[in-house]
Amino acid sequence: MQEPIREPGRLALPHLVPLEFPDQTVLQYVTVCADKRRPLLAKPDIVALLLDCWRKADHWLVGRYVIMPDHLHLFCAPAKLPVTPLKQWVRFWRAEATRRWPYPAEKPVWQRDFFDRQLRHGESYH
Repeated sequence: MQEPIREPGRLALPHLVPLEFPDQTVLQYVTVCADKRRPLLAKPDIVALLLDCWRKADHWLVGRYVIMPDHLHLFCAPAKLPVTPLKQWVRFWRAEATRRWPYPAEKPVWQRDFFDRQLRHGESYH
């Protein structure tokens, strides 16, 4: 497999394995951007498509989310053990959304990478 092309001077984003603590659910905060930050996402049919792709990508459960024209934020938690790596899960639902994207001229849809952070406390979710 060929290495992805990166912009000069830009490092790949780290995607750390979630830390598990006793009696605490793993919660991840994820930001995914549209390719070139184009305003592709805030349309009712695209929101419905994303919700359906998240349901299909059932290894992680999506909680609260915000979909803006050029990016989205979501909270997610593992739904199955062993935990599927977050990067693999994001890759799956983005590929599914791209495959089903109703506007072919808008492809590619997603930036290559995404941002993620593990929440330390449940109160951060609220």
